[in-house]
Amino acid sequence: MAHLFAVMSPGPNTALVLQTATRSRREGFTVVAGLWPAGFIYAVAGLAGLGALLAAAPWLTTAMRIACAAYLIWLGFKMFRASFRPRVERIVPIRRAHLFWQGFITNLTNPKSLVYYASVFGATGAFDLPFWAQALAAPFMPAIGMMWYSMLVMIASSKPVRQRLDDISHWLDRISGAIMIGFGLNLLAQR
Repeated sequence: MAHLFAVMSPGPNTALVLQTATRSRREGFTVVAGLWPAGFIYAVAGLAGLGALLAAAPWLTTAMRIACAAYLIWLGFKMFRASFRPRVERIVPIRRAHLFWQGFITNLTNPKSLVYYASVFGATGAFDLPFWAQALAAPFMPAIGMMWYSMLVMIASSKPVRQRLDDISHWLDRISGAIMIGFGLNLLAQR
């Protein structure tokens, strides 16, 4: 349950999924598919002691924070810039591989994911669980996220919602871009 609530809290993944799903259901699901492997990597790393590694190597934490911030700012800038193009130009299909990697990298650079997976296993004592339980948790936790984001895609890409959002899509793209840039700048401001 705690993981579901963590996934449901808004962040870069949510902004990207909603922004993409309002363009196309297929594109939204492709982004969601990219979120799972990054979550799996974090779950495995968290179980292997990512939190302890980050605590022991502050330079690594700083390097990851800067890389994550740079990606989020770049992605936000792209979204914001695209919002000024006519709607017809903004709905040109994007290659599926590009969307998949965009979801993957967004989740991998999501500061919320990094902090969550680095700390949740230590806080819950998951290191003491038998191997079979840890092996189950690693793929299952990001699968919970996939289910949540898939539901968001279904809602945001439904015909009545998309019709209402079409008129304000440029504002949604600007807001999504600003959110991504804000997350990135917030990361850079942290010590």
